[in-house]
Amino acid sequence: MASSSDKARFLAALRKNPRAARPAVPKAPLTAAKVRRYKERLRAYDAARIELNLATQVEVQQENSIAKRAHLVRVLEFEPRSSHS
Repeated sequence: MASSSDKARFLAALRKNPRAARPAVPKAPLTAAKVRRYKERLRAYDAARIELNLATQVEVQQENSIAKRAHLVRVLEFEPRSSHS
């Protein structure tokens, strides 16, 4: 869960500058603790953006998703499977 102090800092920063940068990626060598802390800060940043109506939950989800919005799939040819009795 994002810490309230991180969220408060991001709220203040985003009020001053709505284009304030996301938290920076930690420097190498990466450790599990650094990655965990980075992800906590990202969640706080995203929560602040949502609270200030700078982004919607859907927009944040799309920005953070590895799998981008699916494209419409069209079936060009369809041949039903034969049933085995």
